[in-house]
Amino acid sequence: LLNEELKTGGNDILKLGVGLHSGDVILGEMGYGDNRHLTAIGDTVNTASRLESFNKKAKSELIMSESLVRNSGLNLEHLSRYKVQVRGKSDLMKLYAVEELASFMPFIE
Repeated sequence: LLNEELKTGGNDILKLGVGLHSGDVILGEMGYGDNRHLTAIGDTVNTASRLESFNKKAKSELIMSESLVRNSGLNLEHLSRYKVQVRGKSDLMKLYAVEELASFMPFIE
């Protein structure tokens, strides 16, 4: 709906890009007093963030690591797949890409 309004006004549309990875994280509240927020840190979070940036190259809205797909138990072999070098990782990572999240959502319901 927002993108339709943006298009009508001659503006660029908003695009979404999500990176998902699985693994151990450190989860806790950060901050002080009323300014405390639940946050996750660690290599898994950093990797997910780096995967998110690959969406532009893949022209996708969702990038998932192979480990996340394997742990999900879903058969996602129909998705586009890539092997990429992710900063901070010595081995190539296998990734799965979803071009449009809206078309993917019915599949996972």
